Amino acid sequence: PFLLLAACWQITFSGQVETPVLDPAPGNYAGNPLVTITCATSGAQIYFTNDGSEPTRNSFPYVNPFNVNRGTAIKAKAFKPGWDDSATASAFYSGITPAPVIETESGNYNEYVTVEISFDPATLSGLELNHLIIRYTLDGTDPDATSPVLNFWSPRFSVVNSCSLKVQCFYRNWNPSAIASAVYALNVPAVTPAMVPVPGGTFFNGTANVSLSPFSIGKYEITQAEYQAVMGFAPSFFLGAGRPVECVSWFKALEYCNRRSIMEGLTPCYSYSGSGTDPDTWPTGYDTSNYNQWNLDCDWNANGYRLPTEMEWLFAARGGNLSQGYVYSGSDDIGEVGWYFDNSGNSTHLVGLKAPNELGLYDMTGNVEELVWDLWAASYPEADATDPHGPASGSERVIRGGNWGYSAYSCALIRRYNTSPGFLNQYRGFRVVRSAD
Repeated sequence: PFLLLAACWQITFSGQVETPVLDPAPGNYAGNPLVTITCATSGAQIYFTNDGSEPTRNSFPYVNPFNVNRGTAIKAKAFKPGWDDSATASAFYSGITPAPVIETESGNYNEYVTVEISFDPATLSGLELNHLIIRYTLDGTDPDATSPVLNFWSPRFSVVNSCSLKVQCFYRNWNPSAIASAVYALNVPAVTPAMVPVPGGTFFNGTANVSLSPFSIGKYEITQAEYQAVMGFAPSFFLGAGRPVECVSWFKALEYCNRRSIMEGLTPCYSYSGSGTDPDTWPTGYDTSNYNQWNLDCDWNANGYRLPTEMEWLFAARGGNLSQGYVYSGSDDIGEVGWYFDNSGNSTHLVGLKAPNELGLYDMTGNVEELVWDLWAASYPEADATDPHGPASGSERVIRGGNWGYSAYSCALIRRYNTSPGFLNQYRGFRVVRSAD
């Protein structure tokens, strides 16, 4: 009995292991901090994770201090036999996202403004710059995940209307940068895009006769000033209010058409499945998946702006019923009518500097190639058609006209190319049409 009683007296209450302490405290760091983890309970073993998951005895055992990459979530927990496990300690070590600098000062301007964004080079050290995202707004609101994005390698754009600019940077899972802001008051003439009527007619496209109803088409490619007046921003690599807008996808070209139609009191042509014709009601990110092209339909009877069909574009580029059968739009000498590889200086140019074609249309050869509505097919149908809208199936869209970087042969009117609807670059833009009232 005495021995049994002595054994019972050796059973003691252990308690709970103390919560580990992480040093340094969570926060923003310019470098990769050295993390030390301690526990006040003698003999306890600490385990930790670096992916935000809950630590267990199968996690990393803590032995020595270690460096963590900025943007890492550390969780630690301590264990000791016969004791209750500790609570979990956690800390998130974030980096300091480089703050943008707006080089173009706030003020009153009597001309369009080119806004330049820069960074302190020291703040970029060690960063993967393809993960640094620059977003901006022009209405005084703070940038967020839906705001327009600037190309880090060319962070500049044209401002053609008075605006209140805010710019902010985002990097991986770091905290956003400070917001840079500027206010621009512009006193410049209003943008008044010109349209040219194209009487209906019939022409041979190389495989069949195509008959078209009357329509009107933009005299020029849509300029950066025109695009920004409608969309609020003008993404382009080669800046200039009178240069053609580029770095615009097929999706965004359709959005421009609808927004401009609404601004001018016209009936928009395009509708997004279940979301109507107002782009403000279209799903966020509608233009980020090529699959979403199947959710966009065109009302061909609406009087608003739209992209031309491929046959409308070709008929107009050839000069309509006034066609002289030129190799390029308006001439057999591309240098007279178009900017291409040999004369462009590797950039776009102001619209309308070269000679027009028979209808008075400019830059339908060269400068930027132009998006049209049609789905891509390797060749035209061989059957005669009236007001064709292109193939019923396909995954890419047609682009026409060649661009500033193409050879003369590649800019000929017989040449046609294709693109995915979400793709954009500095080689392509668009012009608009309207069906005749």
